[in-house]
Amino acid sequence: MRLKEERSRKVLAGKKFKKEAEFDENPQEKDANSTSILQGVKLASTAKGSSRGMKNKGFSLAMKFAFFISIVAASLCLVAELVVYFQIKDTLLKEIDRKGTALVRSVGSLAEQYYNQNEEYQELLLKAKGENKEEDIKKYQTKKQENVEKFSKYLENMVVMQDDASEILNITFLVNVVGLPVLQAGTHRASEIRGHEENLIVRSQGQWVESNIKMIQGEISTEKGKVGIRAYRLPLLEKKLEAFVMLSAQGIEDTTDAVLKNILITAVIAILLGTIISLFLARQVTQPVRQLMRDIEIISKGNLSHKTIPTSTDEIGLLAHTFNIMTQNLKSAHETELENKAREHEMKIATEIQSNLLPGQVPQIAGYDIASYYNPSKEVGGDYYDFIEIGPDHIGFIVADVSGKSIPGSMVMTMTRALIRMEALRNASPGKTFLEVNRILAKDITKGMFVTAMYCILEISTGNLILSSAGHNPAIVWKAKNQKNFLVNPKGMALGLDKGIIFEKTIREEKVVLERGDRVVLYTDGVPEAMSPQKEEFGDDRFLDIIARESRQSADHLVQSIVHDLVQWKGSGPQSDDITIVSFGRK
Repeated sequence: MRLKEERSRKVLAGKKFKKEAEFDENPQEKDANSTSILQGVKLASTAKGSSRGMKNKGFSLAMKFAFFISIVAASLCLVAELVVYFQIKDTLLKEIDRKGTALVRSVGSLAEQYYNQNEEYQELLLKAKGENKEEDIKKYQTKKQENVEKFSKYLENMVVMQDDASEILNITFLVNVVGLPVLQAGTHRASEIRGHEENLIVRSQGQWVESNIKMIQGEISTEKGKVGIRAYRLPLLEKKLEAFVMLSAQGIEDTTDAVLKNILITAVIAILLGTIISLFLARQVTQPVRQLMRDIEIISKGNLSHKTIPTSTDEIGLLAHTFNIMTQNLKSAHETELENKAREHEMKIATEIQSNLLPGQVPQIAGYDIASYYNPSKEVGGDYYDFIEIGPDHIGFIVADVSGKSIPGSMVMTMTRALIRMEALRNASPGKTFLEVNRILAKDITKGMFVTAMYCILEISTGNLILSSAGHNPAIVWKAKNQKNFLVNPKGMALGLDKGIIFEKTIREEKVVLERGDRVVLYTDGVPEAMSPQKEEFGDDRFLDIIARESRQSADHLVQSIVHDLVQWKGSGPQSDDITIVSFGRK
């Protein structure tokens, strides 16, 4: 039968013990403590760096608020207008590129006509020269010259077709053919440009693609200074011809300069308006803060009954309301301080009680090997174990688990230990000892509070062991002869749950004979229920395996092996319950 099946018969409950220790208090010390918070407030009000009597050496909150709002307003305005500025500039550049593209294509069309007509006249002229027709020679030479003059006129007419945003500065037919003159019109030449060339990106069928037009972005020098330009080159007829157009970007620069000027003016106006508005708003916000500062100064002088009056329902009003709550908390803080000190005092006493209850040392008995281990999960635990000498040939071993902690648990533990020791000295039966202890304990313990215990009495000379359980974990007996563990769990219920009738009917005893090499392990539920970081219990099987593996060794070695495996199992996680182990065996 597994340990969990045995422990399922335990009754679990837990309430505070109603009888707590009462301690005398020094009235003078209490009065001093009751004013420690107030003394701290007064000390803070007079300390160096306190707000009382200090002047603001930096900018006021209103000025900081106004400055911040002004900067934010100006920044937002500036960012918005810069976005508009760059959008306008981009739109104007796209427009001049669109015009330049259309114009250079038109010029390219004229250049092809100019080239084709010249080629036609050149063939006729060569034919006339071959036939020595002087009249035809003069005729075609005149035609060629008229063709040059006609297209030169076209270029001049195109130059005057301009607008304010993009003045046409130059149109040129660049010709790489011998005998065909280069035609150009305009006030400036391509050689004057200082800039860089790149392929023009145009939109075609909804997508941006590179065109065969080269765009030159740069500047030229004029009488008025340097002027920005955008020029366009279009190679034609396998680069025999090239159309060239130069447009002025001065109109774009003038427009963008005007926009930038308006942006700066608007930013200045935004800063001024933001400053004025933010100063007004800051005053509305900081006025309640100043009033709150005056109230704080009154509190700092020691008047904890003073209350500030909220003047609004916004955050400042909430701050004033919170400040009133804080002053009330200050008034009650000294009571909390006293309670904490009383609790610390109780914990100290409970620790001292528990340290006095546990055995100072393990008894040394010839022919037997005894060891123990105790580790509370908190500062004051609820486990208890003891060794009780009952005459020259008998010794008692008890392990108990009290449901309460701290002072209540210590008081119950003290009562239980005293009653068991008293009854054990006049009663060699563990079951009858439990009966007598329960009759007294059940009357004085709070309902629902209880003590589980395993008590066994060993006859040293014979190895006879009588065990009785008050709803506790079973004792584990390792028999050397069989090389296996046996669980001994006499029927019984926890001490304090029943005043006598049911308890007397359920309590039983069992007898075990310890032979040489046999070992007994008593423990509390903190051992098998120890938790790993993954919230998994140590379990009965692991516990029993350790006992079976290490029982051939000494009692101390066995206990330390159990503790070592528990520590490894727990890892970095917290200890969930008190751990108590008592082991004894016959050599």
